[in-house]
Formats: sequence, structure tokens, C-alpha cells
Amino acid sequence: MRKFAVTLMASLLSCSAAFAFWPEATDSLLEVGVGYRQDKLEWKTSSHFDSSYSGSSNYDGEFFDGLPARVSSHLKWDDLNIWQIEARGKFVTCDNIYLRANADYGWITSGKNKDRDFVGFDSYYSGSDFSGSGSDFEFAHSSSKVKGHVYDVKLAIGYQFKLCDDNFSIAPLVGYSWHGQHLQDRHLKQDFYGDYAGYSELFTGSRSRSSYSSDSSSYYTFDSYDVESYDYSYDSYSSYGGNHSKYHARWNGPFIGFDMDYRFGCCCEWDLFGGYEFHWAQYHAKADWNLRCDLFDGFQHRAKNAYGHVFDIGVKWDFCECWTLAVKGEFQWWCAHRGRDRALVTECRVGDVKTDCYLSIPLRDVKWQSAGITVDLGMVF
Repeated sequence: MRKFAVTLMASLLSCSAAFAFWPEATDSLLEVGVGYRQDKLEWKTSSHFDSSYSGSSNYDGEFFDGLPARVSSHLKWDDLNIWQIEARGKFVTCDNIYLRANADYGWITSGKNKDRDFVGFDSYYSGSDFSGSGSDFEFAHSSSKVKGHVYDVKLAIGYQFKLCDDNFSIAPLVGYSWHGQHLQDRHLKQDFYGDYAGYSELFTGSRSRSSYSSDSSSYYTFDSYDVESYDYSYDSYSSYGGNHSKYHARWNGPFIGFDMDYRFGCCCEWDLFGGYEFHWAQYHAKADWNLRCDLFDGFQHRAKNAYGHVFDIGVKWDFCECWTLAVKGEFQWWCAHRGRDRALVTECRVGDVKTDCYLSIPLRDVKWQSAGITVDLGMVF
């Protein structure tokens, strides 16, 4: 108890000293609000096989006519309907030092996910209904419903310039931000197409590579099924059951931008405000993926070359001496390039020695778009 009392008194003294040296504010505002936004997130991967294993080659004494030269995936979360709450604070000192902090948290009430998988051939595939060079053909397609949550946190500092008899202000700023999407896919439905359904097993581990031949009749054909109610006899599909997949993504990094505010006349109660931010970011993601049985430990995405544009504009009404009401729209465009998709594909333990084998393929493109509207109630200090 004595230690707790001493710690509490020291904390209070520290806060008192900090407030004593903190400059007095000429303008400060605290806002809380609710809003709606719609997001879209998508990524693409593409892996290429050694040309010696594509077309006609010998692998463990067997002939592989038509082994794909590349395999690619395109996954998209679309129409993510999000209801969110937010808090925003602004503090301007008498020396025009501009401080801003804002955070929001949202619930994804509905959305949809689509995953499309393709194989590409650089040579003629015997037994197929098509031929050519450099073409990609879709062999699997899945769809699911989406729920989850999102968050955004931004901190910024700058200097405010006031013009036009203080009716117009602009503040260049620098800051740091964190953005996250936590997505949960449910009610999965999957299709495998025709003779190329066999590739779904080749790249999900249910059949070994050496079990394939040039005879197209050796490939299995699957119909559409609902994974949550489907009872498949192979052990490799037993983990599908009623399981759900999860994808947790995060964007974080510094940014530069500006905030502006324009008051319509010295006695007017209406303000037009807005801002723009350019972000440099790193992209990180981790997935618990039950769509593919070979990814028993999920996979990770990472891309250091990411950037984003954030633009907002709104109108604020000073309806009381210290109360404000604002309506704001915000638009975001984010992109990440030249990343890596990394997954644990096998584990081996001999005595006390454990060896993990990871597979890393290029993460070609990640895109995130968001548009929303928020109503904020604020109090001026």
C-alpha cells in the first residue's frame, strides 16, 4: 500500500510539472462521432516453376507433360460494410504549434470474399480443350461471407498559418499512423473446374506430384460444394469441416500532409475543413487459412514498398458557444508492391533437432480502398 501511495504521488507531481510548462492553447477541440464506410481489399500472388519441370520433363522416372509453368491466385474482399466510432482531438498553442490525434474502430457487419486460382502453361497441354503459350486458366474458385473489425490510429504535429484575418488556416504536418483489418471468412463454397481440378490437389497436398501423368483422364473432377456441410472421404479435406479462415492485415508508417480550415465570415457559424496525407508504409499480414490443407500453419505477407493517399473534407456548424456538429467524408487509396508470401509447408523432428521448411513466393500486388462518412459532435475548449 505504501509503495502504491508513493507511486501515485510521484505521478501527480510529474503531471503537475508538465502542465506548468505546457503552453496555453489558443484553439482546442475534442470530437466524438459515428459513421459508415465501405472498404475493399485485394492481393495477388504468382509463382513460377523451373522450366525443366514444365512441359515435357522427367521427374523421379515419370513423365510430366503439361505441368504448369506458373500458378497464381487473386483474392478479394469486396463490399465490406463497416459501422464505426471515432474520436479526434486538436490542440493549437499560442506559438501556433499544431497537434492532432484521431482514432477509430469499426465493425464489419457484412461483406464477401472471392478467391480465384489459375495455372499457366508455356506449351501445349495434351488432352486439354485448349492450347497456346503464356495463357492462364482458372482451375478453382471459392466464395465466402465476411465479418470482422478494423481500426485506424494517427498522431501528427505541425505549424499552423493563419491568413485572411484569421478566417483561413492551414497547417503542414508530419505524423505516424497505424491501420488494421481483421477479416473472418465464413460459409465457404468452392468450385473445381473440369480436368484441371487435379491441380487443386497438386498444390494443396492431397496428391503427390509423382502421381500425375500426361493422360488427362487421371485428373479428378469435383462439383461445387458447401465446405461447411460437405463430408469428403479424403483425410486431407477433413480439416475443412466448419472451420473459418482469418486474415489480419496491418499498414503502418510515417506520413506528411496538411489540415485546412475556412470560416465563412467573421461572424459566421459555418466552417469548411479538409486535409490530405501521403503515407509511406509497411504492410504486414498473417492468415489462419483453412481453405488449403497444406497451409496448416497459415501464411504471412510482408511488403516494405507500400504507400497511401488519404483525403477528407467536411462542414462544421458551431451551433452553441462551445459545441460543434460536423459531417465529414474520407477517402483512402493504399497499395503495396514487391512483397513476399511466406508459409510453413512441413515440419521435421529427429530427436531434439527440429527443422522447419518454408515456402516463399512473390506477393505481386496489394490494394486497399476505403470511402466513408462520419457525423461528429465536438466541444471547443
